[in-house]
Amino acid sequence: MLVNLNGQLLPQGEARVSLFDRGFQFGDGLFETMRSYGGRAYLLSRHLRRLRDGADQLGIPLPDDEELASRIATTIAANNLPDCAVRLTVSRGVSENLFDIRPDAMPTIAVQLRPLLHFGDQPENIITVAVDPTIGGGGMLKSLNYLRSVQAVRKVREAGVREGVMLREDGVVLEGSVSNIFMVKHGTVATPPIELRILPGITRQRVLELAQKLSIPAEQRPFTLAELLRADEVFYTNSVREIVSVGGIDNVMIGAATITQQLLVAYRNEAMVR
Repeated sequence: MLVNLNGQLLPQGEARVSLFDRGFQFGDGLFETMRSYGGRAYLLSRHLRRLRDGADQLGIPLPDDEELASRIATTIAANNLPDCAVRLTVSRGVSENLFDIRPDAMPTIAVQLRPLLHFGDQPENIITVAVDPTIGGGGMLKSLNYLRSVQAVRKVREAGVREGVMLREDGVVLEGSVSNIFMVKHGTVATPPIELRILPGITRQRVLELAQKLSIPAEQRPFTLAELLRADEVFYTNSVREIVSVGGIDNVMIGAATITQQLLVAYRNEAMVR
């Protein structure tokens, strides 16, 4: 597999990042994960906008969107892997110490691909996960500080499932370890609002737009685990996994995924056409 490191294609075993890179030293960077359909990264402009918004907040200079898009397209073509997961990672680059933050720093920018894993479309069983709110990560920035999700994923894997729902201490549902959570009740789709300091997922936003397009009522509001367990349908969204139906949470069974399937069909039809 070839990776793109700072604009240069290299075998992945030869790609090297400095020990003094601030991404490694301090988690000083950002990343985006997306899915390529037929050689095109779906919703790329939205992923780049979120990346650029985060980079502006952190003061990390980036090449223009056309250059970043070109690096992604070149990497996909060079690997002859039109359908894949794409990760774009940016760090502030190399520095001597924590205080060495330069406005003219050269960022480290890497594009990596991985083949898609085929899980099928059967409903999944997931679990709830209590995470330590003092551990880093979470919130609006998709930063390299991902320890909260790492903590949650470790618990999920130990339980032998693929995803978990992270909860606030009072039982309010936040998000998945690597996804956004939705429920359907009486024909209305609901997902936690970003005001709860969850990640504003790209697929999350597109699902809300598709619901409006399909005349499916949708809302962004807080809800508790108790509400989630009484939902007619539950699903989670992730740029690589798309829309995944949930068949059970902590061994509590969830109903049939009628609206979930409508949204999945619409999402895939759009992604594959574009």
